[in-house]
Amino acid sequence: MLQIKPTKHLIGIMIQGDYNDLYDLVDSIYGMCGFDERPESPYYGAKDLLLGLCYETRHAYRASREILSVENGMNKDIMKWKEITAPSENVYFSTNIFFPEAIFLAIVLPETYDFSKKYYGRHSKYKGSVYEPRSLMRFYRDRANLEVLCSAIWQALGEVIGEREAEKLLEKREELEPKHYISYIIEYIKRCNMELIRTEEKDRRQKLRDITERILGRPESYDDLEKKLAFWAEKYGKNIHQIHAKADYPEEIDW
Repeated sequence: MLQIKPTKHLIGIMIQGDYNDLYDLVDSIYGMCGFDERPESPYYGAKDLLLGLCYETRHAYRASREILSVENGMNKDIMKWKEITAPSENVYFSTNIFFPEAIFLAIVLPETYDFSKKYYGRHSKYKGSVYEPRSLMRFYRDRANLEVLCSAIWQALGEVIGEREAEKLLEKREELEPKHYISYIIEYIKRCNMELIRTEEKDRRQKLRDITERILGRPESYDDLEKKLAFWAEKYGKNIHQIHAKADYPEEIDW
């Protein structure tokens, strides 16, 4: 089963699972993202972050990230009783993503399901020649896999800031109007990543709570960034989601 927990220094979350756990997550991400890759797509930014998670997860189950051994409950007594020989540990693969990105995905994904649903079923709006539309049954399976991801992210946040505080934030999410995050500027989330990295470890718990509240509320700092990016997008004849500032992430991140 997919497992998610905070990293040691509270920079991000660690995503762990066996090969099938991570493979199924990647497959569901691809299905739910659909095939509309235009920057004008309503949830282009959210899909961009989700595909970034997909990239990391795919590298994890291909053994390009950390590999762990996890006890599976098998022991000598059971093997003797059942007259079998079996491993007592399973191989788990693991990767990390930044906490602000994970929090944003946990907040926004429930809003995207109805939008993504049109890519499934006999009446799928996707008419491409490369990918076949998935059945409607696959939609419910893909949504369930991403709901497990979202709930595990909220739990990881609760481990850091406390369950009561996480519950308050989750209640705020449930009060939001539908389509609140259409065309959200993901550059803001990337700046939150840098803000968290630069925060001293002793202050990161409060910083994570503040960041989550700001993502939920789209504060003045978000509006200011959106205006700046809109200016440069118009100047260069680009979509606002195609304008990126250089992110000076450390070469080595002490997760």
